Amino acid sequence: RVTVTDKRGASHTFTVGDAIVSGGGYYCGVPGRDAVYVLDTATSAFLCPARDYVTPLLSSPMGESDYYLTEEFTLKKGGEIFISCGYLTDAERAETASTSVYKMIVPANYVPSSTNYGTLLQKFVEFKGTRVEAFGPADEVMPKATLAEYGLDAPEYEIYYKYAGVDNYVYISARDGDGYYAYSLTYNLVARVPAETLDFLEWDFIDFIDRPLFQKNIKDVSSMRIEGDGVDETFLIEGATASDLAVTVERTGKKLDEKGVGNFRKIYLKTLKLSIEEYAPEGAYDDLIMRMTVKTDVGLEYVYEFYAYSTRRCFFTINGEGEFYCLRDRVEQIVADAKALMNGEDIDSSDLG
Repeated sequence: RVTVTDKRGASHTFTVGDAIVSGGGYYCGVPGRDAVYVLDTATSAFLCPARDYVTPLLSSPMGESDYYLTEEFTLKKGGEIFISCGYLTDAERAETASTSVYKMIVPANYVPSSTNYGTLLQKFVEFKGTRVEAFGPADEVMPKATLAEYGLDAPEYEIYYKYAGVDNYVYISARDGDGYYAYSLTYNLVARVPAETLDFLEWDFIDFIDRPLFQKNIKDVSSMRIEGDGVDETFLIEGATASDLAVTVERTGKKLDEKGVGNFRKIYLKTLKLSIEEYAPEGAYDDLIMRMTVKTDVGLEYVYEFYAYSTRRCFFTINGEGEFYCLRDRVEQIVADAKALMNGEDIDSSDLG
C-alpha cells in the first residue's frame, strides 16, 4: 500500500498488486473504488526495499579544495594501526624543520608520500559505496548479528579520519570478490564498495611514504653532526639563504669562510638527496658508516644511522627504527665531503644535478 501526500496536505492511497502477465505493469486498486487499474513499470519505484532509497554515503564529505587539511587519518589492519598521518601546521613544520605539509604519526620518523597520501585523501571528498546492503535507525547501533553477515563484526580494516573537527569511523570487511563491505558508524549503514575505491588497503607501507629520507628545512635546523671514518664534527647553523647562512664548527668555535659555507651547503643538499630504495632483507648493525645527528631550533633531535650490508646498500635507522635501505656510495660521499670540508678542499657538486 502506498500513500502519497501532496504539498497541500491531501493524501492519496492506492494498493499495488502483482505484475500483469506481460510484465509491462502492475495491477492497482484504490480504496473506495470498485475498479482495478494497470500502472506502468514506473510503479516499481514504490516496490523497492527501503535500503534502495538511501544514498550509500559512508562518511561526512570533505571540501574539494581543502581535503589536504585532514587533521588525522588512521588505517588499522587486523586491529593494529598500520599507518596514521596528519597535517602539519606552519608552527609544527618549523618545530620539526619539515619540508612537507604532512606528518607520519605512526610509525614516526617517516614522511607521508605527498602524491599517494593526497590521492588517498581525495577519495574521501565523497566516500560512498555502490549500494546499501543494510541500515539501522539513527538512534541504535547496527546489531552485531547483522554486521556478522558482512564480515564486519571483526572487521579486517578500520578507517578513522578527522576533518573540520568531525570524527569519522568506517569498518571494512576482508575483500570479497570485486569489492568490500563497509560499515559507517556515522550513517549506521552497510554498503558495498568497489575494490578500486579502496585500492590503498592493499598498498604496502612503502607506498605511503616519501622516498627522500631526510626532509629538513635548513632554516629551522640549529646543528648537524656528522660522524664517520676520520671525521666527527658538529656544525652550528644560522640563517638559510646564500646571503645569510653562517656555519660554525663547534669543536673549534670558528665560522666557516664563504668558500666553506658554500661547501657545507653542497653537503646539506646531498643529504636531501638520500633516498629510500626498498625494504632491507633484515637489519644490519655491524658496520656503521655514518651517524648524522640533526637538531631543530626548538631542540628536537633526529639521529640517522647508516650501516653497510652490501657493496651497494646501506641499512639505515631514524632514531633507532628502520626497515629500508639506501645507496651506500651516497652515504660514503657525505662522509668524504665532510672530511674535505674540514681540510679546506673543494667539494664536487656534479652529483647534485
